[in-house]
Amino acid sequence: MIEFRFAAVPFEKNGAVIDLAFDGLACTSLRPGVILMSMHGMKEMPARPNLLLDEHEFDEIDRESEDALSALTLRRRYSYILLLPQRETLEQLRKAGDKTRRRFTKTFLDVFLRNADEALRLHGPRAALLIY
Repeated sequence: MIEFRFAAVPFEKNGAVIDLAFDGLACTSLRPGVILMSMHGMKEMPARPNLLLDEHEFDEIDRESEDALSALTLRRRYSYILLLPQRETLEQLRKAGDKTRRRFTKTFLDVFLRNADEALRLHGPRAALLIY
């Protein structure tokens, strides 16, 4: 499973999630300037406590978005990606969500983009997508 979260990071380029906390991937002891965001809209995700995709779901959404999900995540696990330079890719995902007929894809992209938009609104250039 691939998990997505959003945060503010004190860095100016993409990097590894382990750099965000003193305790690595556990992320319970965050470094100064790192703020993990609460996820909004999770009740809309069917039977999922977090924003998760299995490999098949990732591939389906990637195909429907004309590879925008791969472009955004760089298909890298355990990394963070700054969102501000990815605005065009986020817009491509938004268009895919508007066009799809698949309920799961539409719901996932709606929740994903709502949280990405909130991260950008609150944290601007420090907003990041965390990929586990």
